[in-house]
Amino acid sequence: IAGGPGQAAVVVAESMHSLFRDIRKNRDIVFVDQRGTGKSNPFPCEFDTESTTPMPIAEEEALGREAVKQCIAKIKDYAAYYTTNYAVQDLDAVRAALGYEKINLWGGSYGSRVVLEYLRRYPSHTRASVIDGVAPVAIALPWSMEADGLAALQAINKQCANTPSCLTHFGDITKKAQAISSRLQANPQDIKITHPRTQEKVVVHMTAQDFSGVIRLALYSRDLSSLLPQVISDAESGDYSVLASLVYLAKSKSEMAGINYGMHYSVVCNEDYPLYKDKPATEANLFLNSQMVQKYSDVCEHWPRAQLPADYWAPIKSDLPVLALSGAVDPVTPPYWGEQVKVGLTNLTHIVVPGGHHIVTSEGCIAQLITMFITTGDAKGLDASCAQNIQPLAIYIPPSFMDKT
Repeated sequence: IAGGPGQAAVVVAESMHSLFRDIRKNRDIVFVDQRGTGKSNPFPCEFDTESTTPMPIAEEEALGREAVKQCIAKIKDYAAYYTTNYAVQDLDAVRAALGYEKINLWGGSYGSRVVLEYLRRYPSHTRASVIDGVAPVAIALPWSMEADGLAALQAINKQCANTPSCLTHFGDITKKAQAISSRLQANPQDIKITHPRTQEKVVVHMTAQDFSGVIRLALYSRDLSSLLPQVISDAESGDYSVLASLVYLAKSKSEMAGINYGMHYSVVCNEDYPLYKDKPATEANLFLNSQMVQKYSDVCEHWPRAQLPADYWAPIKSDLPVLALSGAVDPVTPPYWGEQVKVGLTNLTHIVVPGGHHIVTSEGCIAQLITMFITTGDAKGLDASCAQNIQPLAIYIPPSFMDKT
């Protein structure tokens, strides 16, 4: 089950299927596009208002509001039927149609929410479940991402502080990042760079929200996170070139993720937004002036409402085997959320990967641990000590810096 919400599982299959090669020796693996994604009646909404020339923020926001209005006009008659509770009904219909009595489930990020809800509704058809990057309903996206993103950035800062050469050359990167954000909030920058793929000369319009988005994207990745101290320090000193190049990486990553935003907002606006819509706005924007909570609130205030089951937000209780996986430096689904669902799941084993970020199935020995779990259908005898060998990557320090040390 793919994440997002809004990713198509069949697209994710291209990068995931090889991780399950040992499981495939004895089992079928089925990727199901959740309704509203991929080829399962995708929502006809286009929210990309990017222009080839910079425009005032107010004008860009107005275009965004108009795009949302047009989207709602297209989908208002059926948007309420694309929430998670309908997704699990579909999933069980696929199970029945294919003739499986019981299934094992893997869900990443938002996909873990679908897995948990399936476990609640169809326990008799569930054998074992793997949830990687646990995102229960209580996570209330994107509200929780503010504090969780800041904690991940602070973890990289702490790693740098514990490395003498990093601390000497880069200093406090959290403080520098906050200074950059404030500077861009007051005065966005137009940055001329060479496009990292085409080598064309292009201009990148950099706002505080662009900055926070790029830093958050980097924190999703174990590799990119090791570059953050240099990227942030360069930007703090006035050199935005590498940061601007990462904007294109962020865009390409977003395109590869293939988020279907019609389905995305139907889930978030009906399942997450009700949990924070009455909270004071002063509690938001903890992560570098991201404005994500405000942007989602603006959309969700107008999004079609869905009727959810009365017990939808109640804790899920089960004694079926569940393997929960978390990256210690995950900026969106940190280990806290895995521990929270553990309360009602009496047969849950939680593995925290010290050097893991968002989704750890591809890291080190994790795929082998999943294979053993699915083979036995039980994690009680699982030796997960190898996961502790997946440590954070060393902070990248340019050789020229090292020569001066």
